[in-house]
Amino acid sequence: MKQKHLSIFLIILLFTACKTQYNTPQEALEYRHSWLTVKETNKKISISKLKQDVNIIYATLNSVHPNIFNSYSKKEFEDLVVQIKNKITYPLTRKDFYILIAPLISKINDAHTYIQFPDEEFSQYINKNGLLFPIKIEILDDKLLIKENYKGLKKGANILSINGINSSELISNMVKYETGESINYRRKLVEFRFPHYLWLLYDFKNTFLIKTKDKNIEINGKKYNEINNQTANQNASKSYFYKSLDNKTSLIKISSFSNHIDTFSIFLDTTFKKIKEEKTKNLIIDIRGNNGGNDALVIAFINYFHNKPYCIYSKSKWKKSKQYQKFIKGIKLDVDLSDYYKTTNGQFLTSVEKNNISSVEENYFNGNIYLLIDVHTFSAGVNLAMVIKDYNIGIIIGEETGNHATSFGNVYPFDLPNSKLSIRCSTSMYVRPSGDENPGGVKPDYYVQANENIINFTLNLINKK
Repeated sequence: MKQKHLSIFLIILLFTACKTQYNTPQEALEYRHSWLTVKETNKKISISKLKQDVNIIYATLNSVHPNIFNSYSKKEFEDLVVQIKNKITYPLTRKDFYILIAPLISKINDAHTYIQFPDEEFSQYINKNGLLFPIKIEILDDKLLIKENYKGLKKGANILSINGINSSELISNMVKYETGESINYRRKLVEFRFPHYLWLLYDFKNTFLIKTKDKNIEINGKKYNEINNQTANQNASKSYFYKSLDNKTSLIKISSFSNHIDTFSIFLDTTFKKIKEEKTKNLIIDIRGNNGGNDALVIAFINYFHNKPYCIYSKSKWKKSKQYQKFIKGIKLDVDLSDYYKTTNGQFLTSVEKNNISSVEENYFNGNIYLLIDVHTFSAGVNLAMVIKDYNIGIIIGEETGNHATSFGNVYPFDLPNSKLSIRCSTSMYVRPSGDENPGGVKPDYYVQANENIINFTLNLINKK
């Protein structure tokens, strides 16, 4: 079997189905067979059809996923399925069905296995100029903090309740709808989708009564485009950039590995040429908030500062299922999949990964590497962190990554026949270079809260050497 080709195939599929797609209502279109009309979304689905969808969810996840019982026993998980079906006592819209079923899927604790947000319903609401919660928030444990000053509410103020609902209750309920291996990662996702969940779970819109320690204040909601444009303007920076910090230290910031490989390669060559000309001794690589992407970009990047054999995964375990076999047969791939087809359904095809041999670039960097990570470093970003950690390439600073180092991926997409909700399910398990299969993210050498002070901490660390 052509293991190297297979590995690239798996990584590409993992990349194309990354969870970050539904931050806006339109992004899910690429993965949907059709966009539902208002009539279709408002239609009540019969009890029998809803229960059929529940059965399909469980049967498909159990058949395709490497281990849906990694956090709950088989009996506990099946009891949850029964409980959900028992709650279906009258017809539901697909939005209400999503509210009922999504927490079950999140219990798998796999960031690549999830049910997509009901984007059609949300899009219909905002297209009618529906208003949303306008304040940017930050979650610290069970506290809801204001991230930026807003109409008399000061940055850092603790929101005690919204429209009479305690903040701790809001957070604990919303977290149930996010998937991911760590609670901190899920809280970060809730921060981004907080207005969505107030609309979805509580029907909060138009006006919001905010209670803090010092005051009660009523604020008006804002249109989605107003909130989104404000965020877009604040985050208008590129997916990657280079900056010289002083005469011996430079910074490369990479927010995503989802760019075109040719464009990224030009950036790398130009950047490392500057680094060589400036005789930089220390390179800070900032992948805080990196949402993943294509490992081909990760490998291209590593070639500029690591010249020894390495692998991103020590091995992969690919579960055979009739569903995924049918799916990949519909894709034209120049890959030898004969070993997969020969594998019995329910069994695993294990591939021991071959080492990547770094091709030393002309502008190779031979200095010190410092990597910045946080709970929102995800997928391909975690893969870069794993290589640097497990091969002792550099010093890692920040927070443990939200995505586990040994994790699930290689996503199988399917739609439910009755509710038309879309689900993504991992088919493979990838083991980190060290071979450690225990749960957990990439841990930093220095734990530092991932805010603006982390750069100063790193510079001080460099100056002490």
